Amino acid sequence: MRSLKRIPLVKRFALLAVFIVLLGVSQRADALAGQDRLYPATGHWGKVHSVAYSPNQERLVTAGEDGTIRVWSIGIPRLLRIHSVSAGSLSHLALHPNQPHAAVIENSGSSRPVLSVWNWDTGRRVFRIELQTEPLSLAYSPNGSFLVFTLESLNSVVMISPETGEVLEHGVKRTGIASYFTVSGSEATLMAYTPGNGRFTYYNIQDGRVLQTVSSEAQLENLTILPSRRLLVAQKDSELIVVDILRGNVVDRVDIPNIRSIAVNDRNSDIAVLHSQNGRYYYRTWNILQNRLQEREQLLRELNRPPVLVAFFDGKSLVSSEDSTLSYYFANSRYPRILSSDRRLPVQGIAYSGGQLYLQADETFLQFSGLRSASATGIGLSLRSLSESSLNFPSEGSYAVHGAVLDKLWFTRTDSRQPHLYQLQTAHNSTIVPSEHEFDSNVIGHQVAMNRILIETEDSQVLLWNPDSGKVEYTHSAPEISAYAYHPVHGLSIGTNSAAGSGRTLVHINPTTGETIPLTTPAFITTDIAFSDDTGSIYALGLEQSASGVLYTRLDRWSGPGFSVHENLYRTVGADWNARLAAIPATDVIWALPSTGRIQVWNGASRLSVDAEDEFSVNLGVYGDLVYAIHRSGAVSFYSASRTQKLLTLSLFRDREWVAVTPEQQFLLSVGAVPEDYLILVSERELPDAQQPLTLTRFRLPLPVGDEN
Repeated sequence: MRSLKRIPLVKRFALLAVFIVLLGVSQRADALAGQDRLYPATGHWGKVHSVAYSPNQERLVTAGEDGTIRVWSIGIPRLLRIHSVSAGSLSHLALHPNQPHAAVIENSGSSRPVLSVWNWDTGRRVFRIELQTEPLSLAYSPNGSFLVFTLESLNSVVMISPETGEVLEHGVKRTGIASYFTVSGSEATLMAYTPGNGRFTYYNIQDGRVLQTVSSEAQLENLTILPSRRLLVAQKDSELIVVDILRGNVVDRVDIPNIRSIAVNDRNSDIAVLHSQNGRYYYRTWNILQNRLQEREQLLRELNRPPVLVAFFDGKSLVSSEDSTLSYYFANSRYPRILSSDRRLPVQGIAYSGGQLYLQADETFLQFSGLRSASATGIGLSLRSLSESSLNFPSEGSYAVHGAVLDKLWFTRTDSRQPHLYQLQTAHNSTIVPSEHEFDSNVIGHQVAMNRILIETEDSQVLLWNPDSGKVEYTHSAPEISAYAYHPVHGLSIGTNSAAGSGRTLVHINPTTGETIPLTTPAFITTDIAFSDDTGSIYALGLEQSASGVLYTRLDRWSGPGFSVHENLYRTVGADWNARLAAIPATDVIWALPSTGRIQVWNGASRLSVDAEDEFSVNLGVYGDLVYAIHRSGAVSFYSASRTQKLLTLSLFRDREWVAVTPEQQFLLSVGAVPEDYLILVSERELPDAQQPLTLTRFRLPLPVGDEN
């Protein structure tokens, strides 16, 4: 990690119970060049499933559940690149031997697996192909002439062009299900292992001739070939075994309970094994002497967190853990160094009230408010916790915070045995015990809509509730309700899932008269709805399935008398369940957030794209001129609606520190926090030791106009 020059802190301010946490600390924008970027030092989040090392290019690459590919230098490992490549998890990472290309499998959970190849220097995708099932194995050939993967089918082996993804003709057919393969250095021969019959079969790649078949142990897992290319180490049940792949015989075996991962050091043939026993976790090392497994007991390491996998790079070993921590060991060291860890405090909800911004993170509401410039060199935002109440806040992710009505926050506790709607008074320097509002059926969701609240209950109803009178003004019942929106002038729209037999996917209702207008759409489910504040047009995101079974995500608009004018604004391949809409008040402008691409903005006539996101997002909202997007990682980006540009991205840390980074690579940091501890300057070039700070005389999170006192 490159050193970031410490900027002198401005004066701390005592504002009664308000704790000042943000200073004007900035990195000089013109000191960053090319792809140099500032990132919050939050590390991977979720398990890191795949690690690969390219000795030719001297790079270590990691990928996992957070959908990012991260590239590291290998001496004293340092982060060089972060690329967000998927809205789902990544697995089966493979590196091209001579080019900066990484192949991964993307798993979104709602669609088929995708094999994609990325240039890790530029972050550009080389190609992507959709697969029927997730591969069993994936690797480049030794010279990078082709990319190989195996599927759970009779013709298991597939070879494709490493540049285009085009399927290549080859002779390796009818192999049976192959869980493992390796290609010879000449790229003329492929050896495949079929676990069903325990055979190692050698094929001529060009004509498919079977050169040799070797019978061995069936149902082997975690196969890894040793540098000699003669022996292979694998797991069978609770045994570590070594197999001669030319003869098929088991050279040696040793009992090891609960094996989690196996790796081989290409430099000295050391075999690393992660396993658990009696609730404890171990990293043990073996080598092979005279065809016998010999444990290097001096390298027995007890781990303090559950491990996921082990991998070797540049004579060192890397261990990923279930809590997202990456640790590495030097060759003969028993103690690790931490490479990265998950330090995020993910934001799960946002609300706005009286000039204040409230972030719901974990079990706490955090309040941010704009402050006037504190000095010529620094500015501030204030933060205070609203968790000092008698409410026993539930576990992470159980809130649904959609906004505020007057000076109240509204949220639901979806993990409660009897979920209700809760209200929290946002008094300025105190906290008040949240009050509870009960309805005839349990509350499973809500949406604040100006001076009304839409409440979804578990008995398939949407209630239009007046928080001032406490009365339900309208009730709509429909099976499989999937989306809803209300506007005090334009009415109520409700979307459903017609695949579950609910009939119409989208209807518009006048709550006063009860008049219902069915809206025609090819979508079988509506996933989000928004009203144009200016014209009353209805915008709806939904999923469509073609006759051939292909899923599409589409955005439609209904306008005119009786909403009789129907237009499709976009239609893309894939089921984007996380796409969201936000309507800008007093305009006909709609923001749409595809979770897999750029934010799209419609002004009623034309469309434009906002700058590409660094992360995939799961929520979109608007307050006045401020648009926000909550990312999968829990960071939040804020945009100016009038200027359609990003203002900053805010990341919270578990220790309640935080950092905000602007598109110009300026950063703002909480008071007392050292930049080197919370920011990473990602760069491959040598940076000067001394960098002059860029003075910010006035920088404020541009909250909508409201009371800031």
